[in-house]
Amino acid sequence: MNRRNLPERRSPRLRGHDYSEQRIYFLTVCTANRKNIFDNNAFASTALKTILESAGDSSVDLHCICIMPNHIHLALEPGGGVSVDKFIGIVKGKISLFISEMGHKGAVWQASFFDHILRPWEDPLDSIRYILENPVRKGLVTRFTRYEWSWDKCGFCDSDERRKQIR
Repeated sequence: MNRRNLPERRSPRLRGHDYSEQRIYFLTVCTANRKNIFDNNAFASTALKTILESAGDSSVDLHCICIMPNHIHLALEPGGGVSVDKFIGIVKGKISLFISEMGHKGAVWQASFFDHILRPWEDPLDSIRYILENPVRKGLVTRFTRYEWSWDKCGFCDSDERRKQIR
């Protein structure tokens, strides 16, 4: 089958929505073929540091990050004229470059990402905690505060000690 016979792929983005609008977005960015790339602690650490640094560089307000073996969850608000799409593109590019320099071979990311725009009646803290609980639901830890590859600005994680490790 050639490309002309394939159905046109529909964009996962909400049609007509301005993704630079200052709202809270919950994102899931998956690895290529859902491979457990971030089982490698050096790669997970690099991803966490890269996201934090990129957010600071682009005025994106991060609420939380959770690096899972085959995907990353983020809660953020865009800022400084940087859209969600642009920020994710920057982060994916930097992480790909850094971990390939560290020895990773092959594709890192699945195309695009999944998003959920927080609705006015939804409590952001409930959604952030849901993201942070992901490692517990997957059986990686018994308490999310023990998961090394999560970060949040709300104080849910034992993040003061981790922030020292990240810097």
